[in-house]
Parts: sequence; C-alpha cells; structure tokens
Amino acid sequence: MSFAAKYINAWLRVAKTVDVAAVERAVEVLAAARERDATVWTVGNGGCGALASHLAIGLTLNTLRSGGRPFRAVCLNADAAALSAAVNDFGSREALKVLLECNGRAGDVLCAFTVSGESANVNRVIAAAGASGMPVVALVGTPGSTSARLAEHSVLLGSAEPGIAEDVASAVIHAMYCSFMYEGSPSLPDGFVSAH
Repeated sequence: MSFAAKYINAWLRVAKTVDVAAVERAVEVLAAARERDATVWTVGNGGCGALASHLAIGLTLNTLRSGGRPFRAVCLNADAAALSAAVNDFGSREALKVLLECNGRAGDVLCAFTVSGESANVNRVIAAAGASGMPVVALVGTPGSTSARLAEHSVLLGSAEPGIAEDVASAVIHAMYCSFMYEGSPSLPDGFVSAH
C-alpha cells in the first residue's frame, strides 16, 4: 500500500472518532454569540492559523454570500502588521493575548486551534479569554493538553500528527460554519454527497 493510501485510511479512521455532539455544542456557542452580536475571535499558529482564518471567513463572507446572517468574526493572527507590532512590543508569548485584550469584550467567543495543545502563545490567549468572560472553543489534537484543559468547550481532533489533525479540523470548521450558511435547509444541499 502506498503512503498516500495509508494516509487517507488513517484520516478516515481518525475522522470517525470526532465527537459530533462536541461539534454541535461549538455550533451552539457560536449561534449564541451571533444572537448577542458578540465577536468571534479565532486564533492558531501555522496551519492551525490558516484554519483559524478560514473559520472567520466562513462565518462572515461565506455565510453572507449564501444569504445567511453573518457573524462578527476576526482572526487574531491574520493581520501581519498588528501581529508583528505586538510581537515587537510584547514578545511572541504575549502578542496574541495583547491583541485580544485590546479588542475583545466580555461575552465574545474565542475559537482556538492547536494540534499539540501546548503552544505558549495560544494558551496565553485562551487563558486571557476565559479570565475575561469569553467562552472558549478549542479544536485540539491532544486530549490531555493544556489547551484542552483551559477551554470551556473542546473538540478533540483524534491525532497528534499535524497533517491528520489539521485535515480533521478542516472538516470540523466546515461543519461549523456551514451550519449557518445552510441554516433552515431541511437536508444537505445538492452536491454534498457524490451520486455514484
């Protein structure tokens, strides 16, 4: 069996371990944030940072494009100028936390992405969000990690291998924001499942 086939088979096995009820709870947290006109802040490093940006785009532009009611959603790691200024002034461990403290409000929501659950900068922003009254949803690869313990709501990704965990996280975030893109639809839209 090729490496590619082994990878796909591993992904399929890991994807089956995702707790759908945990994803549904995360969707409920987001829905409540939209109802109170709160901002959803997203955050991560590297590939997880790209996923964080993708969730913010899905909740805003994609939801609006589909005719849904968009969120207030911002990715903390997406503004390179602000992030580099925060790193310069406060250091890399504190930069994301400081950006959230400058812009966030009690009642906002933080969605954090981390495979290891031990990234100091991500854990600093999770702790700060919780301390300021923000519900925190963490998509995390490692169940006993600091991030999983700090977050009010955790969605476990079933793998500590970054590629697999980030692939699973991608499916989870699509499930999350598509819940708002297609809210009111009685079933999955055409094209979701192959006809063959």
